Amino acid sequence: MTEYVWQHELRGEAERLRVMSEILDPACRDHLARLPLASDWRCVEIGAGNGSLSEWLATRLGDGGRIIATDIAPELMQGLSRDNLDVRAPDIVEDGLEPAAFDLVVTRALLHHLPERTEVMTAMVRALRPGGWMFIMEPDFYPTLIVEPEGQASFWRDLLGWSAQKQIDYFVGRKVAPRLGCNPSSAPATRRVAC
Repeated sequence: MTEYVWQHELRGEAERLRVMSEILDPACRDHLARLPLASDWRCVEIGAGNGSLSEWLATRLGDGGRIIATDIAPELMQGLSRDNLDVRAPDIVEDGLEPAAFDLVVTRALLHHLPERTEVMTAMVRALRPGGWMFIMEPDFYPTLIVEPEGQASFWRDLLGWSAQKQIDYFVGRKVAPRLGCNPSSAPATRRVAC
């Protein structure tokens, strides 16, 4: 299994994921609500964490659709109980995704942790059915490069230096669309990417 710097066994991990969901869920829901979600869509969230976004998608899809919430630590999704939601524990790097199987592929705050991020994005594209959608939300710490005063700038330089040594890319957000060969406002007709 892939080694991740931020292990789910760390003390306070459930609380970290709860806070992260509280911060990120509103923006993710807003973007996803703009998609033409159909009641029979088959969807997957990669690196679902505590499953809050997958659970929301399950309510939007209704009984005819299906959402698969994947994470290497599925125990953090205990308590999710919707008939159209499956929790699974594949490792996206090792196991990949079923080709042409999904109408929607979702991930957030995951790719920057994976040295194999380009291969994972390729697997995500291949997993889309014709006309399918992909939603990716990743960080871009570019503004930290110009922060002031010097004490704060030094903190960010140190953090970004450490993360680069660990192959964590906190600038990956700006690289997603170019790596997929699209820009956020237009994408090929066979697949749609919400960057």
